[in-house]
Amino acid sequence: MSRIAGMRAQLRRLQHLAELREDLARRGLAASAHALAEARQARAGAEAARQDLIEAQAARREALRSPLIGSTQLRGALAAVLTTFEADRMREAEAASRVATADQLVTGAEAALAQARAKLSAAGRLVEKRRRMIEPLSEALAKAAEARDEAEAAELPLPLAGAVGRRAG
Repeated sequence: MSRIAGMRAQLRRLQHLAELREDLARRGLAASAHALAEARQARAGAEAARQDLIEAQAARREALRSPLIGSTQLRGALAAVLTTFEADRMREAEAASRVATADQLVTGAEAALAQARAKLSAAGRLVEKRRRMIEPLSEALAKAAEARDEAEAAELPLPLAGAVGRRAG
């Protein structure tokens, strides 16, 4: 009986391990989904900041494009405008770079989410496989235990019913 009990315990442990793997895969999927949501939010924030910067700089450039032509400081104003335009382009490029970085993070988070889904699916298949495997094995173990019990019962002599009757006589 200890061998059969040991096999049953081993089957239960295998089933438990498969369920643990499935639980870990579920947690990994949830973490990946959360990371993807955060990456998308960061990307949206970077894009909004970039758009705000573009709009603010466009308004400032428009104001700088129309300096007073009769001004004696025309040359200085034009130099300031050109410098401002160059700085604006650099800031816009940096903002675009931040958006591109955020896009890469979103892509990475989407890939991690896909991997987590695949792990969850594999863990679920393993749990189902173990369940299908355990059912017939449990039945076979129960039949073997029953057959062993019957064999042991057949080997044991019947109670001494005749001996009880002899004493009375």
